[in-house]
Amino acid sequence: MKLNRKKHFAAIAAVILALAGYIGLFQFPAQRQIVQLHLSQQRQIKENELNNQKLSQLPKLEEEILKMDKILANFDAKIPQGRSHGVFLEQVADIMTKHGLSDQLVQPGTETDVQGLKRIPFDLQCKGSVQQIFAFLRSLEEFERCVRFESLKLTGDAAYSGAVTMHAQAMIHYRPEKNQ
Repeated sequence: MKLNRKKHFAAIAAVILALAGYIGLFQFPAQRQIVQLHLSQQRQIKENELNNQKLSQLPKLEEEILKMDKILANFDAKIPQGRSHGVFLEQVADIMTKHGLSDQLVQPGTETDVQGLKRIPFDLQCKGSVQQIFAFLRSLEEFERCVRFESLKLTGDAAYSGAVTMHAQAMIHYRPEKNQ
């Protein structure tokens, strides 16, 4: 009987070892792989949700791009190709006259290069009522060419007549010709 018991224990031990081997060799790696696949699936789900959020923003971004294209086209139109500042200065003087401003001075300065553009500073001076000067400034704001003011000073008339003198420093830009 002792021999049967030993065989019986040996058989049970062999079954336990076989079961442990099966679990160790097949079940644990499979379980580990399942966990890794589950984590990978969760990462993929989060990534898909993030991509869906980004996709939902595309119509807004496309709309912004269209707006920016319009602004850029307007910007390009307001910064012409070629110098033509003489024409511009004449147009500014004409606008001053149109608004009834007197003692006009439009004096260009020295041209400089700025980030691929040419810049021409100029001094403006004129005299008129506050309403006339502001109407002139609104006209320049709507002008076909971009005018950037660096400084603007209004000085009241010493005789308190209601007239003010405007001193301004402004600049215009242009894109140089390709062969310059």
